Amino acid sequence: EVVSSTREQVAASVGKLKAAWERMVFQYTFVRDVAVPMRIPPSETLPLLIQLRNANLRAQSTFRVIVEMLMELNRKFMRAGHDTVARRWLEYYISEFCFNTRTGEPVEFNLLCDFILLLA
Repeated sequence: EVVSSTREQVAASVGKLKAAWERMVFQYTFVRDVAVPMRIPPSETLPLLIQLRNANLRAQSTFRVIVEMLMELNRKFMRAGHDTVARRWLEYYISEFCFNTRTGEPVEFNLLCDFILLLA
Protein backbone atom coordinates (compact mmCIF):
# COMPACT_ATOMS: atom_id res chain seq x y z
CA GLU A 1 0.00 0.00 0.00
CA VAL A 2 2.84 2.40 0.85
CA VAL A 3 4.60 1.52 -2.41
CA SER A 4 1.41 2.12 -4.37
CA SER A 5 0.92 5.50 -2.71
CA THR A 6 4.53 6.48 -3.38
CA ARG A 7 4.21 5.37 -7.00
CA GLU A 8 1.12 7.56 -7.42
CA GLN A 9 2.90 10.52 -5.84
CA VAL A 10 5.87 10.06 -8.15
CA ALA A 11 3.57 9.76 -11.18
CA ALA A 12 1.75 12.95 -10.17
CA SER A 13 5.07 14.78 -9.71
CA VAL A 14 6.32 13.55 -13.07
CA GLY A 15 3.09 14.73 -14.71
CA LYS A 16 3.45 18.20 -13.19
CA LEU A 17 7.09 18.38 -14.22
CA LYS A 18 6.26 17.29 -17.77
CA ALA A 19 3.52 19.92 -18.05
CA ALA A 20 5.86 22.63 -16.75
CA TRP A 21 8.56 21.55 -19.23
CA GLU A 22 6.08 21.67 -22.12
CA ARG A 23 4.96 25.17 -21.13
CA MET A 24 8.58 26.29 -21.02
CA VAL A 25 9.24 24.83 -24.50
CA PHE A 26 6.02 26.47 -25.71
CA GLN A 27 7.11 29.89 -24.40
CA TYR A 28 10.63 29.51 -25.75
CA THR A 29 9.46 28.59 -29.25
CA PHE A 30 6.94 31.43 -29.24
CA VAL A 31 9.63 33.97 -28.37
CA ARG A 32 12.15 32.46 -30.79
CA ASP A 33 9.80 31.89 -33.74
CA VAL A 34 7.29 34.73 -33.41
CA ALA A 35 8.26 37.52 -31.01
CA VAL A 36 11.86 37.99 -32.14
CA PRO A 37 11.34 37.70 -35.94
CA MET A 38 8.27 39.98 -35.79
CA ARG A 39 10.09 42.40 -33.45
CA ILE A 40 7.32 42.29 -30.88
CA PRO A 41 8.40 44.22 -27.78
CA PRO A 42 8.57 42.40 -24.44
CA SER A 43 5.83 44.70 -23.12
CA GLU A 44 3.47 42.99 -25.60
CA THR A 45 4.88 39.48 -25.34
CA LEU A 46 5.09 39.08 -21.58
CA PRO A 47 1.39 39.63 -20.74
CA LEU A 48 0.42 37.03 -23.32
CA LEU A 49 2.86 34.47 -21.96
CA ILE A 50 1.77 35.19 -18.39
CA GLN A 51 -1.84 34.59 -19.43
CA LEU A 52 -0.85 31.11 -20.64
CA ARG A 53 1.69 30.22 -17.95
CA ASN A 54 -0.54 27.65 -16.21
CA ALA A 55 -2.66 26.72 -19.21
CA ASN A 56 -3.29 23.21 -20.41
CA LEU A 57 -1.66 23.42 -23.83
CA ARG A 58 -3.99 20.75 -25.21
CA ALA A 59 -7.23 22.49 -24.21
CA GLN A 60 -9.78 24.19 -26.43
CA SER A 61 -9.62 27.34 -24.30
CA THR A 62 -5.84 27.60 -24.79
CA PHE A 63 -6.17 27.02 -28.53
CA ARG A 64 -8.68 29.86 -28.74
CA VAL A 65 -6.46 32.22 -26.75
CA ILE A 66 -3.51 31.42 -29.02
CA VAL A 67 -5.46 31.97 -32.23
CA GLU A 68 -6.79 35.30 -30.90
CA MET A 69 -3.30 36.23 -29.72
CA LEU A 70 -1.76 35.56 -33.13
CA MET A 71 -4.50 37.51 -34.88
CA GLU A 72 -3.96 40.48 -32.57
CA LEU A 73 -0.18 40.35 -32.99
CA ASN A 74 -0.58 40.20 -36.77
CA ARG A 75 -2.77 43.32 -36.65
CA LYS A 76 -0.31 45.22 -34.48
CA PHE A 77 3.06 44.07 -35.81
CA MET A 78 2.55 42.75 -39.32
CA ARG A 79 5.55 43.32 -41.54
CA ALA A 80 6.22 41.97 -45.00
CA GLY A 81 6.87 38.22 -44.88
CA HIS A 82 6.05 37.74 -41.21
CA ASP A 83 2.62 36.21 -41.71
CA THR A 84 4.39 32.97 -42.54
CA VAL A 85 6.31 33.11 -39.24
CA ALA A 86 3.10 33.19 -37.20
CA ARG A 87 1.51 30.57 -39.45
CA ARG A 88 4.50 28.23 -39.07
CA TRP A 89 4.44 28.65 -35.31
CA LEU A 90 0.70 27.89 -35.19
CA GLU A 91 1.35 24.74 -37.22
CA TYR A 92 4.10 23.80 -34.74
CA TYR A 93 1.78 24.41 -31.77
CA ILE A 94 -0.99 22.33 -33.33
CA SER A 95 1.26 19.39 -34.21
CA GLU A 96 3.41 19.38 -31.07
CA PHE A 97 0.87 20.22 -28.41
CA CYS A 98 -2.71 19.79 -29.61
CA PHE A 99 -2.46 16.59 -31.61
CA ASN A 100 0.78 15.01 -30.45
CA THR A 101 0.10 11.29 -30.07
CA ARG A 102 3.41 10.65 -28.28
CA THR A 103 1.93 11.98 -25.04
CA GLY A 104 -0.72 9.31 -24.90
CA GLU A 105 -3.31 11.93 -23.96
CA PRO A 106 -6.56 11.96 -25.91
CA VAL A 107 -7.43 14.96 -28.04
CA GLU A 108 -10.12 17.10 -26.44
CA PHE A 109 -13.26 16.80 -28.58
CA ASN A 110 -14.07 20.53 -28.44
CA LEU A 111 -10.51 21.35 -29.48
CA LEU A 112 -10.89 19.07 -32.48
CA CYS A 113 -14.17 20.81 -33.39
CA ASP A 114 -12.48 24.23 -33.22
CA PHE A 115 -9.64 23.00 -35.38
CA ILE A 116 -12.07 21.71 -37.99
CA LEU A 117 -13.95 25.04 -37.98
CA LEU A 118 -10.66 26.86 -38.46
CA LEU A 119 -9.90 24.77 -41.52
CA ALA A 120 -13.39 25.10 -43.02
